[in-house]
Formats: sequence, C-alpha cells, structure tokens
Amino acid sequence: AVLAGLERGRFNIACGDLGLGLLVRATSGLAPRATPLMDLVVLPLIACVAFVYRRVWDSIVLREATKAPPPPVEEAPPAEEA
Repeated sequence: AVLAGLERGRFNIACGDLGLGLLVRATSGLAPRATPLMDLVVLPLIACVAFVYRRVWDSIVLREATKAPPPPVEEAPPAEEA
C-alpha cells in the first residue's frame, strides 16, 4: 500500500481509518499535495473536529483529576553532617 501510494504521488499515506486519515491531512506540512482541492475542503472540518475533541478530552481529564486522591508527600531524609 505504501509503494502504491508513492507511485500515485501520495507522500502521506494513512491506513484507511477516518481519524488517522484526518490526522495525516492535518499534519502533512509542506509535503506535496496529491489532492489540494479535497484538502481545502477537509482542513476546515478537521479544525472544527479537533476543537470539539479537545474540549471533550479536557473535560474528561479534569473530571478524573479531581476525583483522584492527592499523591502522598514523602519527606526528605535529614541531611547528614560531615
């Protein structure tokens, strides 16, 4: 699949998973574009999806972090005098 994609001029190849495909399109950087018109349509969609995902995951992490008990504080051993 990788060699076939390179022969078609695709330098960033995803495995077929929609989420991974969106991630590849969003992070392809300055690599040559095989489908520039599709990228113009998909990239704004990726930005909206990423905004929602980030908000959802931030709320989940904050909720779980407030449930967890604080870690125990260990005291340093006394310094030895020479």
